[in-house]
Amino acid sequence: MRLVLFDLDGTLLTAGGIGRRSTRLALESVFGTSGNLDSFYPGGRTQEAIFLDTLADAGIEESIFLKKRDQLYQIFLDS
Repeated sequence: MRLVLFDLDGTLLTAGGIGRRSTRLALESVFGTSGNLDSFYPGGRTQEAIFLDTLADAGIEESIFLKKRDQLYQIFLDS
């Protein structure tokens, strides 16, 4: 079993920004944008909520996210 934890807001640990970089890489690879990720405060949010909010800001609907969700998470977890 593999367990991956990310704490993007730094309340539990500091990982040198790898969570945000992985999020950006995955979003840009699959959707061509990372929306408002640079100004987005992820504190207390799930990764799913972060993906959905940044994509919504870029005008990408949830239905499109759901179609590409598996690909997005694969890239996110591999990065």
